[in-house]
Amino acid sequence: MSYPPLWDLSRSVIEAGHRREREVIERELGDGSGLLLDLPCGTGIYAPLFSGGDYVGADLDERLLHHARRKFPGHRFLRSDALQSGFRSGVFARILVVGFLHHLPDGQVDGCLDELHRVLAPGGSLLLIEDAPTASRFNLLGKALQSLDAGDVIRPASWYEPRLGRRFEIVRRDAIRAGLWDYSVFVLRK
Repeated sequence: MSYPPLWDLSRSVIEAGHRREREVIERELGDGSGLLLDLPCGTGIYAPLFSGGDYVGADLDERLLHHARRKFPGHRFLRSDALQSGFRSGVFARILVVGFLHHLPDGQVDGCLDELHRVLAPGGSLLLIEDAPTASRFNLLGKALQSLDAGDVIRPASWYEPRLGRRFEIVRRDAIRAGLWDYSVFVLRK
């Protein structure tokens, strides 16, 4: 979307103010221990959940980063590629990835997971909240909206499990609905 505030508003309406995602993020990563990477951070909507000194938001889209920097001046936002981030190995204690992998073809998902594994510290936590196929056959609007999503490859949780299991310990797997949107949730540890 070319206008970041409109992007934020539309996602907030579709996903009921991101309440469910925020609950999961605060429960799993909100303990305040160590440097956190939010990749890709987009407009930084989850930045306020973390102290500015512990938060690094990274994205390729400079328009989104510019918006995030203006909206959350106490947080760090950097331009970075999810496949070759440029961050030091093991530098992050916590990583947050929300609604991103369905934008990547299969081979790039593997490359992104390898990069996340590389930059996550031993014993570190990765929270993956990824778009999932609409679960309820009655959620017709959710299905229609998913068909319009820019991410071409919305995959079931079962597709991710073996890929994640080769790189991380799967601590927990869950499914949530955020407004009209369904997500698979993976709590992972290196």
